[in-house]
Amino acid sequence: MTVPIQTMEIMITAMLIFLTQTGFAMLETGFVRRRNATDVVMKALCIFSGTILMFCLLDHFLALVPDESFVLFSLLFCALTAKIAASAMAERAKILPCCLFGIFIGVIVFPLSEHWVWGAGWLQYLGFHDFAGGTAVHVLGGTAALLGAWLLGPRLGKYDRLGKPRVIKGHNVALSAIGVALLWFSWFGFSFGFVLWRADGAATHMLSDIFVHLSLASASSTMVALMLTWMRYKKPDATITLNGVLAGLVGITAGCDVVSASESVWIGMLAGVIAVLGIEWIDKRLNVDDPIGVVGVHALGGAVGTIALGLFARDGGLLHGGGFRLLGVQLLGVGVVIVWAGALSFLAYKLLDALLGFRITQEEELAEIELSVPSPPDGYTWAEYPFLTRLDWSESVQQGEVGYDQRIGVDQAVPTVDLRTSVAACKMTRIDIVTKPNRLDELKTAMNLLGITGMTVCTVMGYGMQRGATQFYRGVEIEATLLPKIKLEIVVCKVPVRAVVEAAKQTLYTGNIGDGKIFVYDVENVVKIRTGEEGYEALQDSDQDVHVFDDSK
Repeated sequence: MTVPIQTMEIMITAMLIFLTQTGFAMLETGFVRRRNATDVVMKALCIFSGTILMFCLLDHFLALVPDESFVLFSLLFCALTAKIAASAMAERAKILPCCLFGIFIGVIVFPLSEHWVWGAGWLQYLGFHDFAGGTAVHVLGGTAALLGAWLLGPRLGKYDRLGKPRVIKGHNVALSAIGVALLWFSWFGFSFGFVLWRADGAATHMLSDIFVHLSLASASSTMVALMLTWMRYKKPDATITLNGVLAGLVGITAGCDVVSASESVWIGMLAGVIAVLGIEWIDKRLNVDDPIGVVGVHALGGAVGTIALGLFARDGGLLHGGGFRLLGVQLLGVGVVIVWAGALSFLAYKLLDALLGFRITQEEELAEIELSVPSPPDGYTWAEYPFLTRLDWSESVQQGEVGYDQRIGVDQAVPTVDLRTSVAACKMTRIDIVTKPNRLDELKTAMNLLGITGMTVCTVMGYGMQRGATQFYRGVEIEATLLPKIKLEIVVCKVPVRAVVEAAKQTLYTGNIGDGKIFVYDVENVVKIRTGEEGYEALQDSDQDVHVFDDSK
């Protein structure tokens, strides 16, 4: 039996669009910390699979897509919208409500706006133009992502008590770059698919031009993001440049069939500027924690690109003598989709939060092993430790932002033994304190108050009598899980050892297993390499050793 040519083309297009799921998963995985890689991949698989099942089920009863040959093509767009909506909540959302939120946006919210824009709906009747989903997919998904990330709140330690953002780096820019390359490649499938969907002979004739417009917009947006970050931050930012690649693609998606090559460049440049400034504004001004840059790229980039058609469209654009009508219709369409997506996202989030609880517990978020999604402990998913991202836990605890310091009574605590010893006045002693990484800032503050400024901090791994947290890999229990800790090493002479020990105990004590241990050693000698001083003198700083740094330089 011979397969019709159009059916073959649809299948090839669907395969190209399918790569967007791979690209987004790789992009998001590279932009988060290593310990959350498994969580990101699991959510991507669940959202994609759940959206396919739910869409096909609803389509069977409601006939969402009249032409059955395009069911696969349409459900892939639903899955893409769902993934965009859920991506901004990375690293702190539970897997089940996060996936249900994305599926709700893709399967329930997207089809109606799709009908307004493409299915002979009222927006299409007014003349609203969105060729391949700049608003119907990207603005809708980006708006849902903004509402979700705002309602969920930032990751612990992302902002200090004054609202200033801190850097939490992604772990693999190269992986994200591969994901962006796959997205750029798969973007051609969007345009080809819409040409087939509309069976538009003129659009088919323009297919090569559309591909060129996509590439020009993305390239110009990339260069703008590169140069803008270089000027603002004194060196180019690779992650925002990658966002710039996508911003150009999102920006030109709505009008790649009705603008010229030079206008594609201008739209790409505009989308690049908006994405860079938008990502910074959302992070610093709105205090919305969006680790992937979803809102700046998809919501803002898609909106700007769609509205720009009112200026640049060859037929009806303001710059081509068409007046303000098309510009007004484009503004109306973008505004309606934003309100629609925002209202339904708010309701969906509140409902899921009430039923399931949307956010992972503070224990899970602070833990170095992802507790909500069990993962192999000795490979790709080992964590970077929170103190490496300069998280100020002491300020958060004092302000009530982190409810970690929940002490229990002494009578309920794990029994301890008092091992007090007398120490000579100038005897040198080394004190090692092993505890949880997230208590480092509080411990440093306590030591500084005692007058101790010289200390060494290193990361260690191990377990006590409890043999770590039970973990499973492919259904098999792992015999022993090494837990990440920090070890603070201090050598004291005049500062009483007992004072250091008591300050550390008071700071670190919660009464729960895992508070840590303190080790005390005799030190025979200390030698300062630069001066050759030994013993007590080697521990002191002379006037020549003190340097004043001017932070303003």
